[in-house]
Amino acid sequence: MKKTKNKHRWDETMVIAVMIVSVLCILLMLASYVNVTGKAASSVPTIDGVLNMINGATVVTGDEKINCNFACAKVKQTCILAKHETKLISCSEIFEGEYTCFCTST
Repeated sequence: MKKTKNKHRWDETMVIAVMIVSVLCILLMLASYVNVTGKAASSVPTIDGVLNMINGATVVTGDEKINCNFACAKVKQTCILAKHETKLISCSEIFEGEYTCFCTST
């Protein structure tokens, strides 16, 4: 009896290689996230944490065509709440006129 080797075709080998590289990339991204944030996973916000974030917020106001994400980025913070004239809007919405943005660094 002759023994034969079980060989993979080249396309099967490439699929296996891509899967291994993908897993390594995912692990690298998770390690980078943990290294940058210091957290292994995001946590559920607490009332105290939300109140501290709101109390420490910077208020940016103006009267021009802009969105609050950009206005907060100018002061190196992140938008958490946006108000255009009398109504609350999305931080990413572009608007023109009087605005108020609440920005925080957390």
